[in-house]
Amino acid sequence: MNPIVVKIGSQALFKDGVLDLKHIEQLIFQIIELIESKYPVCLVSSGAVAVGNFLTKDTHLQFQDHIQKRQVLASIGQPYLMSLYINILKKFNYYPAQILLNREDFRSCMHYENIRRALMGVLGGEKIIPILNENDTTTLTNLMFTDNDELASLVAGIVEAQRLILLTSTDGIYDRPPEEEGAVLIPHISIEESTKNIRLDGKTTMGRGGMISKLSSCKKAASLGVITHIANAREKNVLMRLVKNQESLGTVITGSCHLKGVKRWLSYSPTPPCSIIVDNNLKLRLLNNTLVSSILPIGVLKVIGDFQKDDIIAIKDVDNTTLGLGLSEYSSDDLKSYLGTYNQKPITRYEKMFIKS
Repeated sequence: MNPIVVKIGSQALFKDGVLDLKHIEQLIFQIIELIESKYPVCLVSSGAVAVGNFLTKDTHLQFQDHIQKRQVLASIGQPYLMSLYINILKKFNYYPAQILLNREDFRSCMHYENIRRALMGVLGGEKIIPILNENDTTTLTNLMFTDNDELASLVAGIVEAQRLILLTSTDGIYDRPPEEEGAVLIPHISIEESTKNIRLDGKTTMGRGGMISKLSSCKKAASLGVITHIANAREKNVLMRLVKNQESLGTVITGSCHLKGVKRWLSYSPTPPCSIIVDNNLKLRLLNNTLVSSILPIGVLKVIGDFQKDDIIAIKDVDNTTLGLGLSEYSSDDLKSYLGTYNQKPITRYEKMFIKS
């Protein structure tokens, strides 16, 4: 059976500003219930920075800037958070398998396959739960995920999850901020529907993201056929109720997709820092569905960043608009020596174009 990816937000770990150990244990118990019912589970857990902040609230730590503060708090909070999970899982004879990731880990096909191999190995073991988080201590600002909602959606793509469940401090997506009078919970959204009239203001007090990023991550997952949910972490027995699908609970986002393997990875990948700039003639050919065209060095104006063969690169036009992604057949150094030349092999394979003419 395909796995379920469960993401627990920082806010769901606390109650009135204090770590809610009883609630955390209840969430883990629900995950174990799913596993015992033959539903493999990947847990994406936020909270390293929030826990670090909680533990050091009575100290007087000095930081160079907010980036260093985040790094230090994460380095304190992550091991403590894992110790909580270790102690809870020990009661049920389970083991946590910690996996810390950042955007760079999704850049190359080799890294992608390595992450997939590790995850599938852990999921295939008995009494083991993979627990993932962003590596906030060492991640560079420009390589950070938007938040762990994005990481959860990427993990859902890697393991070809049947469901992605984002547990948060609200009941789902509303047509306006839920604290406003007359706000209505939206039970279902399809990726084909426009959501421009939904006001998704604000974010939780402890997390980086908000409903805008949650909906974006869910729509990304749903576009690949993963049924996605946003629901309240404090709803009784929320996980099994969502999986059994016998009632309306939270907001469900649906879509469909038949992509597999590398093309699925490209569709899911965050826009990489490295790119090629194509001329307008090649841009038109790429975006015209009736023209089959390879990206050849003759049509590339510039190479940006350092990359290796089989890395993901962005395909951009002269206005710096991202047209799509591709798997590079060259290293950046090799490609620079071939720019503007004929009779060379295509630059990319498995292109995933975002914009159509």
